[in-house]
Amino acid sequence: MGQGIYDDDGKVEALEGIVLDISDRKAAEGTLKYNNEHDRWTGLHNREYLVSLLENDIRMKRDSKKALIGINLDTLQVKASNYGFHYSQNLVKKAAEALSRYCTDKRLLCHARENRFAFYISDYDDRSEIAEFANAIVKTLRSVFATERTGGGIGILEIGHGEDVTDVELLMRRLLIASERYVGLFENDFQVCYYDEELEDLVNRERDIVEALSAIASGSRTNDELLLLYQPIVDLKSYSVQSFEVLSRLRSEKLGPVSPMEFIPIAEKQNSSFRSARS
Repeated sequence: MGQGIYDDDGKVEALEGIVLDISDRKAAEGTLKYNNEHDRWTGLHNREYLVSLLENDIRMKRDSKKALIGINLDTLQVKASNYGFHYSQNLVKKAAEALSRYCTDKRLLCHARENRFAFYISDYDDRSEIAEFANAIVKTLRSVFATERTGGGIGILEIGHGEDVTDVELLMRRLLIASERYVGLFENDFQVCYYDEELEDLVNRERDIVEALSAIASGSRTNDELLLLYQPIVDLKSYSVQSFEVLSRLRSEKLGPVSPMEFIPIAEKQNSSFRSARS
């Protein structure tokens, strides 16, 4: 802070004031900014930074092609329960180091959640470039977790394509849907899934089936019900009924009749997830 000393003609002939050293404060502000934008364990940018970057790019209406690739690691919660928190966290750090090798000025890697990463990609040529990059990620993760019995899902979300996307949280939800699609279905492997409206409809239908089954299992008073149908087994020689085959059917208030070919795999998947969570 300072002020000028003027001569009789009104010209500045000297300055007087106090010189303050604010380097410590600037350093503290820099440290605080870094901590707010980065994950402490991996050193990568965090989810909040990614959301802020997406919001800024959308606000600026930049025309370059943009995409998000989400990486969802499976079974890490089980490993934390079996071997300890630091064991699972070291696996996350190991994955972060391997994935960081793919970072460029057009590929930003973030640690979005405990077991999730996300690449934000800009200025790519076409979908084949994204697919090639996703396959490279799969190969890398297979190598990293070759002895760990860990798999996961790779979700791809291309941003834009003529639609007016302004809700960043909606984008993050869509990315999560795609990355979770194959989690738990292919043990010890990684599978790639693109987000589209058909996937959204499928996920919503599965959610409705799970809610119906959960309501039935808990005894809630709804119009959802499991039915038993008895199909006779007939002896063709005597034309007499020898026995009955019992068939289970789900009748959902929202979806109507649901085939066992559809609801039984969903129920088994939910049961498997529940057992893994309790292991």
